[in-house]
Amino acid sequence: MGDRAVAYVATMAWFDDFFAGDWLDIQRAHTPPERAVALAEGLVHRLALPAGSEVLDVPCGHGPLSLELAARNMRVTGVDLTASLLEEARTEARRRGLDVAFERRDMRDLPWPGRFDVVLNWWSSVGFFDEAGERSLFEAWARVLKPAGKLVIETLVLETLGPQPDATRRSSVVAGLTLEEERHIDWIAGRVRTTWTARREGRVSSTRVSDLKLYSCAQLVAGLRAAGFTTFEASADLKGHPFGLGRRLLLVAGR
Repeated sequence: MGDRAVAYVATMAWFDDFFAGDWLDIQRAHTPPERAVALAEGLVHRLALPAGSEVLDVPCGHGPLSLELAARNMRVTGVDLTASLLEEARTEARRRGLDVAFERRDMRDLPWPGRFDVVLNWWSSVGFFDEAGERSLFEAWARVLKPAGKLVIETLVLETLGPQPDATRRSSVVAGLTLEEERHIDWIAGRVRTTWTARREGRVSSTRVSDLKLYSCAQLVAGLRAAGFTTFEASADLKGHPFGLGRRLLLVAGR
């Protein structure tokens, strides 16, 4: 990583070791091959991407979107901070004979000015940082896009939660794990903090805590506008269903 990335990760942050261990299984289960295919095809159709388009997938996780876009003749770069996820992605790329550049970087450290047609930020991967860090992230996205490039964000926002209480608990079964989620909203800080407990055969396997800035759609647009984005289109999914209360946000921004 460059000097700037070293400075960013010198102090331990919650996301530095979050996506390891059980979370690799959870990542795989969240985006199984058939879902990754559907998402890649939806992105190509929604953005009218021609073959050879330069795509940055950041953070890319274990690479399901990166790989499926590469299989559709896109030139893909995937960036992530978690070494185990990147190794999974590289192994699968070799198995499939796909040419994808996977790099371990802080996602604010993007040394490719004006290179990409599309920047993808998928599955609630915005809001990790403090206010200064978020500004740096938005500016990095704007910097690496071509003049007519597009940023695509898929995330949970304030409207997604709808009329939920400040603290909620729920449990689900994912990849053979019982995943318990305890969510608290800090309205003063504007952040949602979640404790995730994974249980395997009734025993605690791992515990993680995430801490995300809870944007509203309008706040996210305002932050991106300040970074140089000028056009915005909000929907609930790649099919263009309208965004609203209780729905996740798909935001397409242009410079």
